[in-house]
Amino acid sequence: RLILKKEIPIREFAQVIGKLVATQPGVQFAPLYIKSLEITKDILLKCHYGNFDAKMILSEDNISDLNWWVNNVKSSFNPINQKDPDFILKTDSSSKGWGAVVQDTLLETKGFWSYEEQKNHINFLELKAVSLALKWFCSSREKIHIQVYVDNMVALNYINKMGGRILKLNTLTKELWNWCINRKIWVTAFYLPGVANIEADRLS
Repeated sequence: RLILKKEIPIREFAQVIGKLVATQPGVQFAPLYIKSLEITKDILLKCHYGNFDAKMILSEDNISDLNWWVNNVKSSFNPINQKDPDFILKTDSSSKGWGAVVQDTLLETKGFWSYEEQKNHINFLELKAVSLALKWFCSSREKIHIQVYVDNMVALNYINKMGGRILKLNTLTKELWNWCINRKIWVTAFYLPGVANIEADRLS
């Protein structure tokens, strides 16, 4: 019903988001299709000085996320746990480039950031490094579980929580997870202090 309305109060939009949040324990990929809606709500409330009765129009992205719920909520589930990891990936980023290694192997990769990419915050670059490493090592693999070790808590939280309230980081996280979902790849992130992340740090 919300999708079909041309204009709605922010309050009604927020109420639907609240219902979706309540389903999270039983919907594996729920955060991917909630975070963007929450960002929209936050922006609108800021523009309207916290007035929940102000009117809004759903964006195409909002409608796309809501349609995902329409199409998937009845068939969704959430496993109690994941299988043991198939391999461990360590990644790192600097202001100049990024690097990644597969633990206990000779497999490694690295790259340099373009001039435009270097303008991004290190949190974005750390998350981007994970995304690039996954694509490098897993493009021909599927149905696997990967543990990723990073030395950046923001990147770790965005991966494990499938997004957050910063639009640019959330968009990148959603792209990362959608790439993995298409290959039935599950990713779990863990923290590894920079001083212990020697190989990936050297490559970055």
